[in-house]
Formats: sequence, structure tokens, C-alpha cells
Amino acid sequence: MKDHIRQLLRAEPFHPFTIHLAHGRTVAVNHPDFATATTNPMTMIYVETEDGRIMHIAPDLILSAELTPTTQAA
Repeated sequence: MKDHIRQLLRAEPFHPFTIHLAHGRTVAVNHPDFATATTNPMTMIYVETEDGRIMHIAPDLILSAELTPTTQAA
């Protein structure tokens, strides 16, 4: 899953996405500057939340990550 998160973060153009965690919480990633995935042996995903907190997420707690639906202006 960590590789999938890295792909989403590097996408050109970037599309906001939501991470779904095992305990039921979701985390929005609205800009690539607000998240990173480390590459060291203790891989972690770090996401800055809307209220400015930094979440440390172990990849094995991530169930899925999906693009955030966008609304098209009529």
C-alpha cells in the first residue's frame, strides 16, 4: 500500500485522495505538500490534517486509498 500512496502523491497532475484506515478513520490528502511516505526500513506515511496536526500512519493500518470525487461546474 505504501507504493500506491507514493504513486498518488507523485501523480501529475495531483488529485486529492482519501486514505481509509483499519479502525474506521479516514484521512484526506488535499495537496502533495501535506503528506509524505518515508523510504527507510521503518516506513511511515505522514499526513498533515486540516487542523494542522501531523498523523503518523503505519502502512499496515491502511485499508485503501481512493481519489476524492470532484464536482464538475455546470
